[in-house]
Amino acid sequence: MIGILQRLVWIEQFVSDPDEAIQFARDFDRIMHMGDLYEFAGAIHIKMYGNCREKKLVL
Repeated sequence: MIGILQRLVWIEQFVSDPDEAIQFARDFDRIMHMGDLYEFAGAIHIKMYGNCREKKLVL
């Protein structure tokens, strides 16, 4: 089991705001309890790269 401080250090790589890091850690706990990491991985991807589905190339 990963401690909250270890999660915050890991999450800190993806978010710059301490409050967001705490929220991500809480989400991580909730998702781990549910056993679904895809949602969490998707949230990290959106945080890092934005929502690719909403970005459309207009020529």
